[in-house]
Amino acid sequence: TIDDFLALSGTKTVLSEMRDTVGLFMMSRGKDITKPSFEDAQDAFDALEAAVSGGKIDGFNGNDYVTELGNGNLAACIAWSGDVAQLTLDNPQIRFAVPESGATLWSDNFLIPKTTDRADLGTEFINFFYEPEIAAKLAAFIQYISPVATVADELTKLGGDAAALVENPLVVPSDEFLAGLSIFGSLDREEEKKFEERFAEILGNG
Repeated sequence: TIDDFLALSGTKTVLSEMRDTVGLFMMSRGKDITKPSFEDAQDAFDALEAAVSGGKIDGFNGNDYVTELGNGNLAACIAWSGDVAQLTLDNPQIRFAVPESGATLWSDNFLIPKTTDRADLGTEFINFFYEPEIAAKLAAFIQYISPVATVADELTKLGGDAAALVENPLVVPSDEFLAGLSIFGSLDREEEKKFEERFAEILGNG
């Protein structure tokens, strides 16, 4: 649980990405992050602020937590699954855990600028990555969930370490595993500003 995380002794950090960190704290308080509101987030913000001021959280990181976690300088941290999957290849003692209250799910997205006069090339490039064989190779390398439905079959065909990923829910999640994950919902401009300003205050940047 998030409370277990905060109770651990040793250095702990959370992500500087607002939606992930605040989202986890909101979910730990029973809030639905698929329909977020600043009002609903108050308990989460207060708990996060108290944890920081009380020394239960030692800092905020982007991807730079990877080095510290890999070197054993962190007791625990809020992290992205693909980073941890890579780290466990060299250090099997590192583990990724989803809180009982749930975790956040996100995606990176392909975009084609509307000003381009070669959208056909952009589309061809995107389609290349959605070819099942290519998607499987990419998933084996980055170890994040693939949007391609047949990627598990292709990972099996690759054999070895790639095939073993089929049993890893961080790469090929079951419906039951996905049920514990939520995507942080859209915020209008006014709500976005409130969330970001409050988070920045806690980071010490307000």
